[in-house]
Amino acid sequence: MRVGRRVFAGLSSRTNAEGIRQLGAILAPYGYEVISVEVTGCLHLKSAVTYIGRKQASGSQANSATLLANRGWFDTKPFTGFEWIDVDPGEAHAANALAIHDTVIFPESFPRTRARIEQRGFLVTPLDISELQKAESGLTCSSLLFEASTV
Repeated sequence: MRVGRRVFAGLSSRTNAEGIRQLGAILAPYGYEVISVEVTGCLHLKSAVTYIGRKQASGSQANSATLLANRGWFDTKPFTGFEWIDVDPGEAHAANALAIHDTVIFPESFPRTRARIEQRGFLVTPLDISELQKAESGLTCSSLLFEASTV
């Protein structure tokens, strides 16, 4: 999961410490820091937590980076300084969202978590991904985001 120049990599049954070390070596010349995050409750880090954008905190001049999360599924210690939106307890798999510009694309099957996101001021566009969800897949599994060059 990329947030600015930091890449959070899930340490799980799918990715080991050596893989994370190699990713760090590959990305370091490009100015990225790779941070290992232990994942215990699901297959992928972004099944447990996703970056959904920045919103101005009430009464503050600063924009805060916001994470949508099921914090019981991963080690939260590497994520200091972030704002949190916790998934609804009845929607454990609702943390996988896709932020594109000012919009959060979100599975329509999690209405209570969607309401939590909207209450924090985010624009949410729901999408039916029920077939993907059968294999613990989510919106981030089905997308590649590229940023335009500022040449």
